Amino acid sequence: MGRKLEINLDGVVVTARLLADAAPKTVQALVEACPLGGISHHARWSGPAFNLITKLERLHGLPPENVRHLLPPGTIVWIPQNSEILVTYGDVRLCNSPAQELFGSVVGEVEGDLSRLQAKAHSLRLEGEKPISIRAI
Repeated sequence: MGRKLEINLDGVVVTARLLADAAPKTVQALVEACPLGGISHHARWSGPAFNLITKLERLHGLPPENVRHLLPPGTIVWIPQNSEILVTYGDVRLCNSPAQELFGSVVGEVEGDLSRLQAKAHSLRLEGEKPISIRAI
């Protein structure tokens, strides 16, 4: 099983360390589902984050693992309620609206400098959707 993910957001590529010890079942299912691809959108309510909405049957029904709703920059989280993989590029409070908090299974952390990813992700707010791909490495 791969212990890292490569995330490509419209040409900006980052590597993320998977947290297999903290979320073993979710990480395993995510790695087995890779490669993934589609369109990324900026988070509406949670703050500086972008997502890949996906219908990953193998991730639904898993018990919550490494659950949090306050996330630092560079966090990768599976949010089953929304069928999405979310990547933060700033401090995030997961929510579906100002009054409805969400909780997700934290599965990884982006390694290294986030500045290029932060610039590209921020552009989603103004320019709209961008292509995204995720693969296990």
